[in-house]
Amino acid sequence: MCSDTASVRIRFVPAAIPTALSDVTNPICVGDTINLMSSVAGLGTNGSTYLWTGDRVNSPTDSITFARPFTVGTAGYVVSITTPLGCTVRDTVLIYVKGVLPNLQPLLDSTTLCQNGSTQITAITAFDPAAGDPDAIYNWSPGIGLSDSTIANPFFSYVPGQPLQQTYTLLVSSGGCPDSSQTTITYVPDVTVTLAVDDDKICVGDTIWLNPVITPSGVPGAAISWEGEGINDPTAISTFALPMTKGIKEYKFRLVLGTDCIDSVSVQVNVEGVTPVITNIGAGNSPLCFGDSTTISADVNPEFTTTPSNILHTWSASNSNGGIVNPLADSTVIKPTETTTYTLTASDGGYCIVDSSITVEVGAPLDFSFDLTFSPDSLSPVPVSVTFTANITTTGPVDSVYWILTDLNNPDAPTIYLDGRSGSATYEFTTNAQYDVVMYVHTPNCPVRSTTRPLWIGAFVVPNVITPNGDGVNDVFMIPNLKPNSTVHIFNRWGKELKTFGPTENWAPDAELPGGIYFYSVDERNTGRIYKGWLELMR
Repeated sequence: MCSDTASVRIRFVPAAIPTALSDVTNPICVGDTINLMSSVAGLGTNGSTYLWTGDRVNSPTDSITFARPFTVGTAGYVVSITTPLGCTVRDTVLIYVKGVLPNLQPLLDSTTLCQNGSTQITAITAFDPAAGDPDAIYNWSPGIGLSDSTIANPFFSYVPGQPLQQTYTLLVSSGGCPDSSQTTITYVPDVTVTLAVDDDKICVGDTIWLNPVITPSGVPGAAISWEGEGINDPTAISTFALPMTKGIKEYKFRLVLGTDCIDSVSVQVNVEGVTPVITNIGAGNSPLCFGDSTTISADVNPEFTTTPSNILHTWSASNSNGGIVNPLADSTVIKPTETTTYTLTASDGGYCIVDSSITVEVGAPLDFSFDLTFSPDSLSPVPVSVTFTANITTTGPVDSVYWILTDLNNPDAPTIYLDGRSGSATYEFTTNAQYDVVMYVHTPNCPVRSTTRPLWIGAFVVPNVITPNGDGVNDVFMIPNLKPNSTVHIFNRWGKELKTFGPTENWAPDAELPGGIYFYSVDERNTGRIYKGWLELMR
């Protein structure tokens, strides 16, 4: 028997030990990421290759990779490891996918809602497109004030008793896979606004105060607006308006809270006309002496010249003694007999009326004169003493009385001042002269009043010739220095009286009187003396 032999060597190596792991805890949701990790241990395993199989593995030939399963149920991920010697070992990771993970868009952080209003909030949920269109379960918490707490788009409204600010949490799930978001709704309390004005009829330029009453008061975050002519601040709660034209004016107040919480109210004001303006009212003189007259005047114009209007005005007095000459004039003469207040009333012919007043003070009635008393008498040669006696009749006080004497014969002579506060004053004259005597009286409301009379000092000298030829020299017959109350009589040669005149008067012969001798007599009534003489009239 023929035979041959051969031999073969077989080397057996220890089996490689594979390991497959994941970083998740069962169960998971569709859309979750699974991190897959694998390794191999044993002789001759360096340089081994890897191959993952399973649902949506990202990089199947990497020892470490990830996957996103999209099918609900058990997902198995197998890693096959081949060593350089060609030995292949396997390990498996099992993951339970319980449902689909929703992707809920964040809800609005906050919403402001009127207490008596409602709003709809719609939740938007997306799923991994590979998962199809799974069912989603919605749950809003708390459910108070919602039309349905188990739907994606419920209506929200205020329920009495709940807080005015409420935070809602929405939980969306599919197969037990949840996502959530929150939103806060602030409910604005109901607001009531009322508005009234002090006067619903005014004049152009008058102020309309606009003060609305808001209930409840102190509403925060309110947007305010006013509509109407001449509003000062249209965004302030309380403001004012200055309408510049006539007519019916409407003022509307609007309050907005949040986006649509609105209350508004309006009021109407009738601008009837234009208010006149009275300026520069005054009197020509005040205080005024009793019996004197003065002028009162004022400027009257429309307050706003851009608004034409016919202005009517009239003066009135506070008493019946005002003495208004023309009460309808801007400027009029007055002659009051007592202190009087004058009021100028102006209007546009209708509703708009204004007035202004001025008081004119009037002094007490005052009547005065003075007497002259000579010592020894008015015909005595100098020196002669003259007593000046004041005769004052008044119902009011007198501040001062004095006399001023001016020498008419000597312009350079000093002025003589005599104080009459005691009622009289005496002065001794040492030279013959003719004086102009002025008596001054001061009262509180009448600064100064005066009366004047002449005074001759020295024995009077009677001229005995007159020549009435118009040359200005001896044209008339007069006797200087006669005492008051003296009377001069002129007679012709047959005793017929031709002229009688007083101490300050004279005789101017008529042109038809012939030249010749005429006679005179001087009757001093104060002394009872009578002086007689003659004069020649020369033609």
